[in-house]
Amino acid sequence: MYKLLVLFILLSSPALSAANSLKGWPQGPNNYKAIHDIAVKEEKPLLVYFYTDWCPYCKRLNSEYIASPEFKKLFSGIYRVQINPEKSKSGDILFKKNYKGTGFPAVFIYVPGVSQEPRQFHPFSKKGDWSPAEYTKKIREQIARGYSKKAYELYKDKKYKRAREYLIKASTYDLKNKYALLLMGSIYHKEGYENQDKVLLNKARHIYKRILKIYPGDKKALSALEKLGN
Repeated sequence: MYKLLVLFILLSSPALSAANSLKGWPQGPNNYKAIHDIAVKEEKPLLVYFYTDWCPYCKRLNSEYIASPEFKKLFSGIYRVQINPEKSKSGDILFKKNYKGTGFPAVFIYVPGVSQEPRQFHPFSKKGDWSPAEYTKKIREQIARGYSKKAYELYKDKKYKRAREYLIKASTYDLKNKYALLLMGSIYHKEGYENQDKVLLNKARHIYKRILKIYPGDKKALSALEKLGN
């Protein structure tokens, strides 16, 4: 769906030659609305990148980070759009009012379809810049948190099957997300206990052991295993 949308936008838009604009990216506030609406409907992640033509850090972000293999792999599963707020009033409103942006580059990532608030991520810091791998990892973790939060809401309502669906989505972005793993184990544990289902309880046990392989000595996983009788 995303590739078809991008192709339509590029064919119907004027040629782009501005500095720091990215080839193959939908541009501008008008395209933002169409992409945002689809991301909401499909409950997929959305990356919104605000830039300017004069911004040197935008150039670095484009060449060192967005062009990296890690970022290109990430792109296969998310919607994205690039906006220069200096080109239009509507773009400036999006940047300052909707996203509370203050400087450039400004990269926001979230899953709008699951009511997650946008969070800004940029790799540049006085304490030291992130590597492309670290930067991509932070973005993946944020996406996983969005799906995990939705899963927890469903878990509280005892909608276990739907909760697991969101946790599976979370795992596609962050396989080692401890919160998502613990919640998945808890869902199998609780559902298995309520239905006296040994298969579900064994799935919970398997997940708790997996957590301990990744995070040795984790107290919550150890406690859950003890309750299961190990």
